[in-house]
This record gives sequence, structure tokens and C-alpha cells, in this order.
Amino acid sequence: MKEFLHYDDVLSEIDGQRASLLLGNGFSCAIHDGFRYDSLYRLAVEQGMPSTAAALFEHFGTTNFEAVMRLLEDSQWIACHYGILARDQGNLLTEDLQKVRESLIAAITSTHPANHYWLDEPRKKSCCQFLGAYHDIYSLNYDLLLYWVCQFSKPTKVDGFGFPNGQNDNPPYLVLSQPRDQKGWVYHLHGALHLYTVDGETRKHRFHFQRRPLLEVICDGIRQSEYPLFVAEGTAKEKLRQIRTSMYLSIGFRQFQQAEGTLVTYGLSFGESDDHISDAIAANLGIKRLYVGLYGEADSVSNLRTQAAIKKIEDGRKAVSSRSALTVRYFNAESAFVWNRDFEDAQ
Repeated sequence: MKEFLHYDDVLSEIDGQRASLLLGNGFSCAIHDGFRYDSLYRLAVEQGMPSTAAALFEHFGTTNFEAVMRLLEDSQWIACHYGILARDQGNLLTEDLQKVRESLIAAITSTHPANHYWLDEPRKKSCCQFLGAYHDIYSLNYDLLLYWVCQFSKPTKVDGFGFPNGQNDNPPYLVLSQPRDQKGWVYHLHGALHLYTVDGETRKHRFHFQRRPLLEVICDGIRQSEYPLFVAEGTAKEKLRQIRTSMYLSIGFRQFQQAEGTLVTYGLSFGESDDHISDAIAANLGIKRLYVGLYGEADSVSNLRTQAAIKKIEDGRKAVSSRSALTVRYFNAESAFVWNRDFEDAQ
């Protein structure tokens, strides 16, 4: 049976070194059980997605909401353009588009906390302390928890978004515009609810704009065809294909492929649907050490599966270079106390 490190030992070993953090769904589930669902698509179906629209997802073999909603919009335009439908004629395409939008909104709001006030100050402080140990932060989650917490971190985490055209005129969104520098960045490798694309430009809904809850702004945006940029589910190949269609996601994934030093993972089981992440770690000779957080007993079924997946990463690294072996260590994820560290005892 493998011995797990305590997270404090991990911090001691990486102290003074450049380390990056990779977050999986366990980061969000550790504080909110609402994120313990298998499929956002299935939730949307349960929330009232019509069978005709669900058939589109199945036909194209995708769970990409943005792609299907854009398809319905384009189909509506083509049908009107060629006179198949009158422009003012109500039709099934329009009805299905609206129902897909509303079912997605219902699925999101049924699982996601309504606003950042749900996170009390001790939890924000605890998580900020956890994140503060790392240079770059990579997240596979598309919920708003990391975005909310980063608004309160000191120094503020950078994500590459700034005011349109460099002007501070209080716009409702920010655009991907800032060049990469030496500061630590936050990358949403699978996108996030607060990100969306307009005419090829990646935008971010601004936190606190008009003092409205961010989730409310996002839901209104969906109704106005501002569809969230996120990779919800699917196979590793499907996820990678979707990543490559987005400039923002491609930039983030490329940065992950070039990460250096130590990588610490938290809340990630390394399932087959994330093989593109595993392959990137194996191929990146810049990553020398990998710390993997696991919950529960070392020999539990889920942890044995994760350890088998990590062994494949180690073997993949050896296949790439016999001179750049990857050092792997496991730690008790619960000992990190990401959301509930006792500050009095820590002082």
C-alpha cells in the first residue's frame, strides 16, 4: 500500500520552487455537492430539452451546447434565406433553440450556487491561501468558484483579459488581449461559464458589473446568443477537438503543454475522458515532478484506477525520453483543507 504525504509536506518540498496547480472537479465538489453530477447534457434533457433537439446532439455525437445552438441558429437563417420558411414564421427550429437555451439555463442554475456571497469569508480566505502557493493555475472546471475566489486573492490572479481596445469605459465585458508575462496566470483549460465568444473574439463577463449576480448575467447572455465557452464532457478526443476550435482554449492548452518544474493536481481522477491531459503531462519534459492528490484509502477502487492512470503517464514519459523520468508522489487531498483550513492553528 502506498503511503500518502500530508499536504504540508508537499508545500515544504515545493517551497521556493516554481510549481503549477491543476484542478479537477473534486475542487468544486469538496465544497458543493451540487457539482456531483455525471452529465450537464443529461441534466438539460431532464430539465425539458425537446427530443428533436436531443436527437441533434446524438446525431452529431456531441455534448457541445454552443455548437448545437449555433447549428439551430444557422439552420433557421438558411431556411429563411432559401424561402423554405418565412422570416416571421414561427417554426420548430426557433422553438427548439429557445428550449435548448432554457434547458441549459435550468441545468446550470439547478446545480450552481446563485452568487459569490454563498462563499463566506473564511472559505474565500482558506482557498486563496491554497492557491497562493502556485505560479500558474490550470482548471478543468467550468463553474464560477475559481473565478469568484480569484477576485479576492492578493495579488489578483491574471487571466489575460482586459478592457476592449485598452479603454476603461466600464464595458460589460473584458476581452482576451493581454500578453503573457512573468506573472502567474489562471487558465481554464476546458473553458468556463463566464467566458463566451462573439465573432471569434473571446470575452469574459465582468464580475460585479451593474452589481448583478454573475450567474444571472450569464443566463441572460445565453438568451442573447452569448453562449458559454466550455467543454462539458465527451471523450478525450472530442474534448481536444473542441479545444482546438477556440483560440482561448488553444492558448491555455499550449501553455499547459509548456509548463515547467512541479505540477500538483487536486480533485482530478485522471479518467479516460481526460487522456489529453495525461498525454500532455507525459510529453512535457519540462514537468519534472508530479504530486497527485487522492481522497480516501490508497487501495480504494477509484484510487487504484487513478494510480494505474498515473503509471501510464510515467510509462509515456519513459517512451518520450529515458533521460527525463517523471517523479511521482501522492498526497492526502483532504489534508490540504482547501476550503476549511484552520487559520488559528496555522499561525
